[in-house]
Amino acid sequence: MEISIVKIKNVVSDLLAWVRADLVTNVSTPTLSWLYQEFNGIVLDDTNFYTQLKHLVEQGDTDRRKLEVRLMFDKERANLPTIHIHYPNEDGRTGDNTVNTGFLGVDIISDRSVNKYSRSFIGQYELIITGGNSLEVVMLYEFMDALLIAGADTLSFNFDKFEFSGKQLMANQDIIPHLTFYRAIGLSLQSKKIVSSLISRSRPTDVQFHDTPYIDNQQPIDQLASVTITVSPTSRTHGSTLTFTPVVINGGTNPIYGWYLNGSVITGETSNTLSLLFSAAGTYTVQCKVYSEYQYMLPRPAESNILTIVIT
Repeated sequence: MEISIVKIKNVVSDLLAWVRADLVTNVSTPTLSWLYQEFNGIVLDDTNFYTQLKHLVEQGDTDRRKLEVRLMFDKERANLPTIHIHYPNEDGRTGDNTVNTGFLGVDIISDRSVNKYSRSFIGQYELIITGGNSLEVVMLYEFMDALLIAGADTLSFNFDKFEFSGKQLMANQDIIPHLTFYRAIGLSLQSKKIVSSLISRSRPTDVQFHDTPYIDNQQPIDQLASVTITVSPTSRTHGSTLTFTPVVINGGTNPIYGWYLNGSVITGETSNTLSLLFSAAGTYTVQCKVYSEYQYMLPRPAESNILTIVIT
């Protein structure tokens, strides 16, 4: 599960770390650094924003004035350059809640499966910037505002929607000590919290099939219909009447017969025998096709051998 306030703290910390790394990368060519390009030449009361911001950003871990990011409001660092991430409220009415609309997906953990539920909401955050003097706070405010704009890709990757704006706070002297200067950036971030359900289920680890699959009518599908035909008598002179008899295997109790002469169906011949009068000499072919009452059987239909009859 991801927690939004932790994500925003990590995002802000990573953006600051990127600025520090960019200064190191361009140590021999400082004019190419992002901080220089954005803030050099901005001067207030003879103070160059680039020079002062570079000094604050580059402070080492042992220096108390190193610019740091803290969750909620750290009163002990209020008079030092600090970005406090405050979390005043959360709008749970916006977005979706899959507890009501269904589940997001199923997670497979070992031999268990568990539904994954989600809740989308908009959280209202405040980046409260504090410091020991007003100029320092103004610089840090403008610095963070520019950094959030520049880091739009990072914010859009971590949050579904994001908006930010400057805010003026009413000082609570119980929280913000005297002689502490402050300014705030309001962040409106929409994100989704995905949590595993409390209920999990055992999942099958093995599936075994019967060696002879069955369908609804419980007839094994390996019983395929087939048919062969024989002919009698042996006389093959013109004017002879020959009788063709099929032998059907797995045709069911009421198979349907179709007879073909020279590849064409003989209309009206659907019985289990066929008698044909050959009035003219020639060569003929006869075949029988059987449609089983078991519609699932293949082939459909079952086709017999083809008898070639030579009439003299």
